[in-house]
Amino acid sequence: MPGIIERELQKRNVPNIFSGGGWTEQRRAEVLQLVTENVYGVIPPAPVNVKFTEKEDERDENYFCGKAVFKKIIAECFLSDKDYPGLASRPELNGRFAFEISCYLPKNTEGKKIAAAVAIHYRESHDFHNLSAELAVSRGAAVFAFRYRHIVNDYPENDHRQFDGEGLDRLYYGKSMKEMGRDERGPSGPGTIPFWAWGAMRVMDYIETLDFVDRGRVAVCGHSRLAKTALLAGAHDTRFTHVFCNASCAAGVALSRGDRKQNLFNMSQWHTLWFCENINKFSLPANQTEPFDQHFLVACVAPRKIYVANSDDDAFCDELSEFLSLAAADPVFKLLGCAGLSRPDRLPVTGDRFAEGSAAYHLRPGKHSFADEDWRMFLDWL
Repeated sequence: MPGIIERELQKRNVPNIFSGGGWTEQRRAEVLQLVTENVYGVIPPAPVNVKFTEKEDERDENYFCGKAVFKKIIAECFLSDKDYPGLASRPELNGRFAFEISCYLPKNTEGKKIAAAVAIHYRESHDFHNLSAELAVSRGAAVFAFRYRHIVNDYPENDHRQFDGEGLDRLYYGKSMKEMGRDERGPSGPGTIPFWAWGAMRVMDYIETLDFVDRGRVAVCGHSRLAKTALLAGAHDTRFTHVFCNASCAAGVALSRGDRKQNLFNMSQWHTLWFCENINKFSLPANQTEPFDQHFLVACVAPRKIYVANSDDDAFCDELSEFLSLAAADPVFKLLGCAGLSRPDRLPVTGDRFAEGSAAYHLRPGKHSFADEDWRMFLDWL
């Protein structure tokens, strides 16, 4: 007789991830394409070349009261005219798109290989509530953070307009996404999330130039919309060995079917620019018909590792749908020889932490936030 988790998945009519077959590289590629092209849009092509230069006037050898070295790196991305036709309207850029990476490097690590976190970040300052860089450094991990709006703006109605028209979207499409009509992008043209994922991949390009980083412990991390971004980046780019999604909500880790708070329909209505136009094909409020759900994307992380964190009073994120998505992807982890999701045969309750396997989960008290407690438990696992 199926256990309570299996019964819950059956009740939600969650699609079979294997689709009558096993899990091969070809099946993984098909799944990745299916979800990417129907939810977020394709990730823009990588640059032809990337050059990294330190901003010497912003280096601090005694950051966090002497615990860390802080520096900023300018990532200069040289783009192909073919891939980025919008470059034709900006000849003064010489095919160049640049953004900054804030680096928080622990001291006293000579001769050691250290873990690293690529943090997709909301604000400039390390002490904003979504980035616990000092905690990570105190645990011996490096943090490489970038502000997502510097890649493509989020285009809210009444603030953060300082980046309008200056993002990668203008170079890719020829105009900013805010200026475009809904039919101009094409059905699988990228929304903002694939552009932000592109930024995380460029930070990974930088990490590959550093010999002190343990390539077996490099995580991409994010909260809320940026957790969706971390999942997409981690599913596509296998250089990320760990993925950390905090409160990713619908169109993130959470199953859309049966979600008590959000689904692909209301996400597509509330945040039209985050996603591609194809999402509207499957966004039916009463009868979800997409031939996939978000556990398909979670499974694309295997056999690498994923950590999912939720809080019990989150107004936006259904913690049960996130946990069930991990459970639905678990057969792929197990098939690939991973420990998968270690959990009892019951639904999670506040205070639970299942962190023995390749897929890990915790549920803490609190609201929609990225807290030190989340980082602490993730760093324990990493």
